[in-house]
Formats: sequence, C-alpha cells, structure tokens
Amino acid sequence: MTKGFQNKEKEKRAAELVIANKELAFQNKEKEKRAANLLLDSEEKFRTLYESSSDAIMMLDESGFFDCNQATLHLFGCPTRGDFISKHPSQLSPPNQPGGEASMRLANEHVATAFKNGSNRFEWMHCQLDGSEFPAEVLLTKMELGGKAVLQAIVRNITERKNAEHDLHESLQGTITAISKAVEARDPYTAGHERRVADISCAIAKEMGLDEYQIEGIRMGATIHDIGKIQIPAEILSKPAKLTEMEYRLIQAHAATGYDILKDIKFPWPIAEIVYQHHERIDGTGYPQGLKGEEICLEARIVAVADVVEAISSRRPYRAALGIEAALDEIKANRGILYDPVAVDACLKAHEKKKFSV
Repeated sequence: MTKGFQNKEKEKRAAELVIANKELAFQNKEKEKRAANLLLDSEEKFRTLYESSSDAIMMLDESGFFDCNQATLHLFGCPTRGDFISKHPSQLSPPNQPGGEASMRLANEHVATAFKNGSNRFEWMHCQLDGSEFPAEVLLTKMELGGKAVLQAIVRNITERKNAEHDLHESLQGTITAISKAVEARDPYTAGHERRVADISCAIAKEMGLDEYQIEGIRMGATIHDIGKIQIPAEILSKPAKLTEMEYRLIQAHAATGYDILKDIKFPWPIAEIVYQHHERIDGTGYPQGLKGEEICLEARIVAVADVVEAISSRRPYRAALGIEAALDEIKANRGILYDPVAVDACLKAHEKKKFSV
C-alpha cells in the first residue's frame, strides 16, 4: 500500500511539473511575443522619426549609401531613392574639397575615422544631383544593424550660416582696414606699412604651413598692429631727427595702448595679443612685457619678423630706406636670439620664392 501511495505521489508531482513547464513555456512565448511587439513598435517609431525628420539622415557602409529619408532626397535633389542609394559620398561631392583635397580620398578617411572612433563631425562641400554645390555639416555615427557595423550620417546645409560668417568677416575686415588707414593718415612716412607687414606675415605663415584660418587672423592682427600710435602726436611720428628718451618711451607705449584699445573686443583670433606682443623678442629684451620664447604667441612672433623686415627695407623720417638685403641680414644675424628661428627661415624662403615684395 505504501508503495502504491508513493507511486501515486510521483505521478502527481510529474503531472504538476508538466503543467508548470507548460505554463512556463506559455509565459516565455508571451514574453517573446511582447518583446517582438515592442521591437516592432520601436522600429516603427524609429522609421517614423527617421522619415519625418527635417534633417537629411542616411545610412552607409564601406560600399556607400544603402538607405535614406525623404529629407535626404530633397537636400540632394534626387527624385527617388534609387537615384541616391549605392552612391559613394564622393559621388555627391565636387572632385575636390575647398582645401584642395580629393573628395574620394578625404571621404574614405572620414568614414574610416567614424568606424574607428564611433563618430566623426566635420564640414564638407556636397553637391546635388544636378551638380549644384552647397556647404554642409556632417555627423557620422557608428551603429550596429543586422549584426553589421554601419554608419548613420546626418547632413545639414549650412549655406545661410556660411553667408552670415562671410558678411561678418567682410564687415570686420572693412573696420580693420579703416582703422589702419586712420593710423597711417597721421604718419605719412609709414603709409602702407601695416598693409605690407600683413602681406609679409601671411607669406611667412603660409611657408610655415599654417592653416587658412590662422593665416587670416595673422593678416587681421598685422593690419592694425600699430593701432596704438593713434594717440602719439603726429610731430613725433614724423620727426626727422633722433627721438629724445621721452619721445622714444611714448613710441614704445603704442603696443600697450593698442592692446588696451582692442582687449575687450571678442575677435575669433588673438588680435589684441598680436598688437601687444609684436615688439617682444625671443631673448626677453623686447617690450612692453619682456616676454621670452614661446611666452610670445606664435602669431606675434611672425608679425615681429615681418615688421622688422618692412621697417628696415623702407624709408623712415630719420633715414633713407636701407633695402631688403639689409633687412634679411638683420633677421639672419639675430635668428633664435631676437627673432623666432622658424619664422626667420620661413621669411627667407618666402623671399627667395618671391612671395612678397617691399
């Protein structure tokens, strides 16, 4: 009897286990179903956001684009997705980017960087299907799709921003030119001095391999590097004889005065520092702060060389022009002592290549 009872208990427990397993299986299926529905719902929401976004969003891999939203077709002037899909980014770009780099090579570099780092943001010159070019801001983001690493690209047309930047730049350039002319109008012996210093400075900067943005800042700073002279009496500026000690101190004060005039203006470049430091010297014997070496900003070290070359080459109220050879001899003799050696070498090379004249 005991044995029969034990068997019945075993059968009962087995039956309960079967029922429990069936319930568990049912619950798992329900969970899987809910998960599948949530995933489907999520995908539908993503697709809705993807398609309704005002930003051009596209998907690409190493081969090119394989999906895009409606905003993309509008941005690139493509009637259908078929006109866009499978294209390489370089096929929707001019042959070369504004910096001169080949679009194909540079696009591949940006894609590789995004795959390596997870994301990559940069500016790019794109073109529509009809060849019309437009500047764009591009954000590439790495993600996984179907077990494969791909990139999502968000592209925004920044033509309006670029136009606004251009207008602002033109306004700034016009203001700086007007200030420069006002300073030089009070000192006829140095008329054109700042412009020529700016030209020489840019030639040096280009020879040093600086980028266009930094070169533009150097041009701006060099164009008004003597703005502080606006407070010096004209008779001192044009005095044909040797200056007294007090007059010389007044002349020396122009760097600090110029800095005070400009220091509160928010330039995108270190304009005030260029004006303040263009008479500093590598060995610390310059003025007004007695800075040494790299304590002097690079832009000011470049303008300092250009200023000396132009000043020695040109006529002054108290002497005739000494000529370009005398100017080059001066910077060579004091290379690494008074003047930045890299800037001096670049100046000598630029002159040899006839990149500037005085």
